[in-house]
Amino acid sequence: RYVVVLASKSKQPQDMTELTQYLTPITDPVGKIRTMRLKRDFDSHQKAIMEMLACVSWVTLRAPNLPAPFVKECIGSSDFWSNRIRKEFKGKDDEKAMAQLAFCDALKKTLQDLAAYIDEYHKTGLEFNPKGVSLAEAAIRLTDNPLQDAAIEANRKKDQLANKKNKDIGNTVKGGNMAGVVFWLANNPNP
Repeated sequence: RYVVVLASKSKQPQDMTELTQYLTPITDPVGKIRTMRLKRDFDSHQKAIMEMLACVSWVTLRAPNLPAPFVKECIGSSDFWSNRIRKEFKGKDDEKAMAQLAFCDALKKTLQDLAAYIDEYHKTGLEFNPKGVSLAEAAIRLTDNPLQDAAIEANRKKDQLANKKNKDIGNTVKGGNMAGVVFWLANNPNP
């Protein structure tokens, strides 16, 4: 979300690699997840998430490499691993099986929603503001907003309270928030 908001306030950079420094809040945790060694039971889960997370690079794509088809390809890649999970838990109706199937459905739905969003608002690539400022200046302006900082802190406290209620997976993960999933996986090496 941050990169999309940043783009809405800045001019398109001459070199799209300038954007990569603003992707580190997601690429760093993705790197941690990639190097994690989970129990064998969660191997397909990790691979499905890694395939899904590849789509975050859609913000760097420009025509002729359109972002929506790229994200749709990520759906297929993630589904390959999700289908292994679905196959393992097919026909079981215990709580664990239902959670596994919900996990697979949430991954797919997240990617489908992202593809629909991109189709509607960023068909040829991340939209920048032709009247905006430089990326660097827009980034400074975004971090200097005390009201935004207060809202972020309030949401963080609300999530902490919700996580106390559900210690197993926390509200951010249970709610289908993929950023919450990434953060939780990156910070819990032995789930």
